[in-house]
Amino acid sequence: MMELIIKDTTESKTGIKVIQKDEIFETYNKLGQLICYLDFTKVEHEGYFIIRYIGTIEDDEIMEILDGFFMEEIVKRKCPKQISDNSQLNGSWDGVNKWLAEYLVPKAIEKAGLKYHALVLSNSIFTQFSGEQFENHNQSLFQNRLFGSEVDAVKWLRSI
Repeated sequence: MMELIIKDTTESKTGIKVIQKDEIFETYNKLGQLICYLDFTKVEHEGYFIIRYIGTIEDDEIMEILDGFFMEEIVKRKCPKQISDNSQLNGSWDGVNKWLAEYLVPKAIEKAGLKYHALVLSNSIFTQFSGEQFENHNQSLFQNRLFGSEVDAVKWLRSI
């Protein structure tokens, strides 16, 4: 398995480190904890990719991840279907929902051809509320649905 450091902590505003392992990109926070991974292994045969969030992620970390290597990689692949798996996420994304709606989602639609987004929610009431707010902010931009499980999210993406 090829392992490549895409961004080292010294090159990052927030101290994140990004490592590529074939078609998977792992992001670690400044404490060395895995906070996100981007999985492109399903793009070729299934037609979607997955980004998974783990633990607690700061707003500035989310913005650096999504507007950095994440955007670069989805633009390369031009995959219209995405699953955002928040099932292991703690806390709220309220601080970035407006930024997502006004900046990142339109950029992903224009540059990467993103059309369908499945958001898998965690059991955290704060994460669920943030997911609902994300849906409200973005409903006019692209098709976005909330799910309680990845299985249901995959079923929806396969149906469209």
